[in-house]
Amino acid sequence: MNFILSHENYFVIGWLIAMFSLEQIKQRFFVPMNIRDGGLYRWMKNGVFGAVNRLLGPILMLPIIMWVTAVDIWHRPEWMFDIPMLIVDIMILDLSSYWFHRLSHKIPFLWRFHEIHHLDSAFDTTTGLRIHFGELVLQNIFRSVPIVAFSIPLKAALIFETILIVEGLFHHSNICIPEKLESVLSYIIVTPNRHCVHHHAVVRDTDSNYGFIFFWWDKMFGSFNRAKRTNTWHIGLEYAPDLGLMELLISPFIFRKLKKRMELKGYKMVKEAS
Repeated sequence: MNFILSHENYFVIGWLIAMFSLEQIKQRFFVPMNIRDGGLYRWMKNGVFGAVNRLLGPILMLPIIMWVTAVDIWHRPEWMFDIPMLIVDIMILDLSSYWFHRLSHKIPFLWRFHEIHHLDSAFDTTTGLRIHFGELVLQNIFRSVPIVAFSIPLKAALIFETILIVEGLFHHSNICIPEKLESVLSYIIVTPNRHCVHHHAVVRDTDSNYGFIFFWWDKMFGSFNRAKRTNTWHIGLEYAPDLGLMELLISPFIFRKLKKRMELKGYKMVKEAS
């Protein structure tokens, strides 16, 4: 684990390349791939978000985590630094991520940043890269509460971040996973088949399946959705199409909400029977 943390960038990039390559061998659902249908531009936009977040991580996010893990409101006994406690720490942080994600769909200020992720018009590994840096900052601030409350050490927080990135790329992937294997995995972690429901443009599906790593939070808190994606699903949001790169970056900071801006432009809401 120390080796992975010390080489995290290489590990994450390698995992991204592996997931992306497997998608190209056999797609589960259609994803635009060339210049004519806008596929390359979409990949470029998502890639820029991934690169920006990797560059800003040490500047904006890491200092927050380092500071809060140094806040010692109570001292952990030595026995709480072993592997079982690391697993507990990861579960605590994943639960906090679940609630931040769920609140991001309910609180307008948080949604301004999170809707950038949902504006993606397709669903593949690169969707996991499209997270606004403002959302990451807010997420780390929110995560500070359980870190301080449970005196979670820096190493555990960093391990969680790495797992979160790896799992995020996986459950956004468009890989053809054997049905039996995905069924087994879905009893433990969030799988692409479960998470793609969250990217369906129909609100009742968008507002469900909030889990990041472990699937059971959705079942425990009543947000689990068993719907299965079909080829007719519209991926994205009901009230807006995908935006250009600069629009995506600045949209959360524009006073008028995106939904209202789209209404003024005459954009017609997506309507689906499914």
